[in-house]
Amino acid sequence: MEMLRQHPRQAHRRRLLICRHLCPQRRGMARHYCDINATVPVLQRYYGGEDIRPDFRLGREAMQQLMGALETDRQHGWGPTLETLVFRFWLATGSAYRVVSREELQVVGDGFARLANHQAFAKAAGAVDGCHIRIKCPGGPDGSVHDARILKNSPIYTRGTYPPPGYFLLADVLYPFALPYAQVVAACVILHNICVGVSVVLEEVEEEEDNQPPVEPDGGESRSGTAWQTVLTNEVSALHEAPLDHDYFCQSRPLYCRINLSAPLLERFFGDGDTRPDFRLSREALTVLLGLLRSQRQHGWGVTIETLVFLFWLACGTSYRVVSRAFDMPRSTVHRIVHRVADEVVAIRHKVIHLPNTPEKLEAVCRGFAGLARHRAFLKAAGAIDGCHVRIKPPSGPDGQCYRNRKLFPSIILQAVCDHQGHFIDTYVGWPGSVHDARVLRHSPLDRRSVYPPPGHFILADGGYPCLQHPLPLITPYKRPVQGVGAQRFNVHHSRARSIIERAFGMMKTRFRAIFLQALEVHHTFVPHVITACAILHNICLGVGDIIAPEDEHEEDMAEDEGEQDLETVSGAPWRDQLSAEVSALEEVPADHDYL
Repeated sequence: MEMLRQHPRQAHRRRLLICRHLCPQRRGMARHYCDINATVPVLQRYYGGEDIRPDFRLGREAMQQLMGALETDRQHGWGPTLETLVFRFWLATGSAYRVVSREELQVVGDGFARLANHQAFAKAAGAVDGCHIRIKCPGGPDGSVHDARILKNSPIYTRGTYPPPGYFLLADVLYPFALPYAQVVAACVILHNICVGVSVVLEEVEEEEDNQPPVEPDGGESRSGTAWQTVLTNEVSALHEAPLDHDYFCQSRPLYCRINLSAPLLERFFGDGDTRPDFRLSREALTVLLGLLRSQRQHGWGVTIETLVFLFWLACGTSYRVVSRAFDMPRSTVHRIVHRVADEVVAIRHKVIHLPNTPEKLEAVCRGFAGLARHRAFLKAAGAIDGCHVRIKPPSGPDGQCYRNRKLFPSIILQAVCDHQGHFIDTYVGWPGSVHDARVLRHSPLDRRSVYPPPGHFILADGGYPCLQHPLPLITPYKRPVQGVGAQRFNVHHSRARSIIERAFGMMKTRFRAIFLQALEVHHTFVPHVITACAILHNICLGVGDIIAPEDEHEEDMAEDEGEQDLETVSGAPWRDQLSAEVSALEEVPADHDYL
């Protein structure tokens, strides 16, 4: 009863002591923790009665005395004999925890020769470099240390145990040419440029020698690597290349992923099927997009697969669950891919969406708008501007009411300027739907920088914008009720030319109907990236002839900003009256223009 009232841990220890006292045979069996592997060469020489001085640097008599002094009764572990042998062999090999055999060195050298694509690097025993890891900087002086100084104080430099004589390590130009013991030779050629431009790389090395840290003499023990470098350079120039039978990314490590062609989406894409139903882009547009997004990646799913995931995410209405099932990926992976590719697509915005950068292109745009309006009075029109409301899921809280527009649904405004063919030449997105189009224009870079259109040209806008001449020339139609036949005729020609921006919005909405014809269920801060990506894809498709006819026309916004009436009367009305007079006087342009 007294034992039962003890602590459970104390009772367990007492039972163990009783078992050990009653079972001495079992206690002795615990000493045989492992069997000795006599096939190991070091243990075979020790237990075989051979000379152990080359391995342990001690005679057999001295080793027995050491064993007797260290004899202890251990219940677990490798035993004093094996542990002492390990310690003595560690001391004999220069404190090296792993000794590389000649066979392993030969395998390593052959691997570097294949990587370098040349047999001159068959004696390379490794590659050395430094890696900086971000930490929270402690107080005190600056702790920056050069890579060469770190190597000089490392065990591989001071002990000189690796590489063996006749072998060398590869390093970049930040390391010195002369190092003691270790015989580390600075590789003045980058591995993937060895056989294509040796002389060019050596010139770059000579230019960077002034930035190398000075190497202190070590009493004659340091040996310069310049001579060895010259020999290697001559061998690279003289010897034939190594056979190209080594694929680093396939043989040095397992395959990161393998494309599952049994997936219907990938089967249609890689099988030259029609890509429009799944990705909303033709194969030509996909080729252009992949060419713009092409980048060297060392990991991940690859540019092609990630781009397909992003496009299918746009096509299916930003549903991570649907994309996850279609590509057999975790939803978290789809989320990361979508955000990464969206940022990459937005990064190429200035390559796809840009203003006319030559006088010839500007003249072509002006002639196009004159053809759309069917009148020479619009030969100075350099674009058409309008706003588009994109439905979103508003944020919670009182800020969500700021996104409700005049039609009482939450939205974000896309302001765009297009040319005569429907290509967007400027986009500005991000303002909540409750803000008026004129206010969005006043805060846009197009109005603040005043770099477009050039002097003497103007941009066509609807009645929701003010008629201005400075800082941004805007020509709007006459407001209702229209006075006179000349004003009515001007409004007709103006509407023909300005409607191209509405058709551009209609084509983009029809292509990505799941984005623009229902609420965009992503975070409101990510919506501008999605809309900008859709505008970029719209321009790419029009550039390769992938045109989708709009299903519905954009509703004309005739809302007026009361605060802009005085400014309109002063700035833009005289210019508009002059254009109206030209429309009434001049003949119309023949209707031979096809805006597509």
